[in-house]
Amino acid sequence: MKLSQVVQRGLRAHAERGHWTGGRPPYGYRRTVTAADGSQRVLNGGEWKARGQRVTLVIDPVEADVIVRRIFEPYVRGKGLASIAAALNEAAIRPPDSNQRRGSSAWTKGSLWSILRNAAYVGTATYGKARYSEIGKKRGKVRRPTGEWVIVEGAVPQIVPTELWHAAQAKHGTRRFGIGRPWHRPYLLSG
Repeated sequence: MKLSQVVQRGLRAHAERGHWTGGRPPYGYRRTVTAADGSQRVLNGGEWKARGQRVTLVIDPVEADVIVRRIFEPYVRGKGLASIAAALNEAAIRPPDSNQRRGSSAWTKGSLWSILRNAAYVGTATYGKARYSEIGKKRGKVRRPTGEWVIVEGAVPQIVPTELWHAAQAKHGTRRFGIGRPWHRPYLLSG
């Protein structure tokens, strides 16, 4: 068996147990490592677990308050993503680290949209949404069918109340961010 298959099987097994399998945690969460003796400690950015330890997520109370009070509640009340982002930037609230890594140090509509659609905020962890594959001569990410995902309810602590989550999902329905009028056609009825 190839090493990559063994690694994937191991990651999938950890995901099925509700452990964090790697990567940057969603905004509002911090990684904590649980040792074999049951003791826990929060991992800083760039810190890794040791053999025999498992990583889970815990809530960052300051960021969790931003998610509920300044993102989900205004969105459900009818505020748009641009006005929510402007209010967060005006209040000098630190955006997700992923935006800072790309050079942007401000809240954007895209970062808000990903928070509003992330099921981790109601306690659901999802693993294996995409895989890397050869696309022609390039290697890129390909979305896996929904049946191949590992979805674990209650794997992460819940930040957003269930009713508020469902209200936000109902508000944007099945829309996807960034899908709209093609920008190469300048007029609405030009097609």
